[in-house]
Amino acid sequence: MTKSDPAMSGGERQQTEIGSVFVSNYPPYSFWTASELARAYAALDRPGGSATLGLYFHIPFCRRRCKFCYFKVYTDKNAAEVRRYLEALAAETEMLAVRSALAGRKPKFVYFGGGTPSFLSAAQLRSLVRRLRAAIPWDAVEEVTFE
Repeated sequence: MTKSDPAMSGGERQQTEIGSVFVSNYPPYSFWTASELARAYAALDRPGGSATLGLYFHIPFCRRRCKFCYFKVYTDKNAAEVRRYLEALAAETEMLAVRSALAGRKPKFVYFGGGTPSFLSAAQLRSLVRRLRAAIPWDAVEEVTFE
C-alpha cells in the first residue's frame, strides 16, 4: 500500500507498513451530530424486545501498538488518565442501563476488547466490573471474554 505524504514534495509516495492506517469506527466521528445523538437516545428509549443482548466494553490501552491493529488505542496514558476513562465507561453504562432498550434485560455475553484489557490492574478491573454488574446484572451471562 502506498499513500501520499503532504510533507513530501512533488507528489512522492511512501510505502506504508501494516498497521500504519487507523480505522476509528463507523460512522466516523465527524458524522456524529446533535440530531444523530437524539436519534440514538430515541432508539434506546424503545423497549429492547427479545433480541439477544450482548455488551462490549472497549479498553483502549496498550503497552505498545501492534502492527496488525487498526483499533483506536493509546500507548501513552498514565494511571490518572486510565482511571478517568474507566470512571467514564462505568458512568456511561450506568446512565444507559436505565433506558428502555436495556432496563431489566440480562446480557447473554459480555466482551472486553481493546486495546489490551489486561493492561488494567486487578484492582482496576475488579472496581470496573463491580460497577458494570451493578448497572446491568450478569447473572444470566453465558460467556465473558477478555481479549
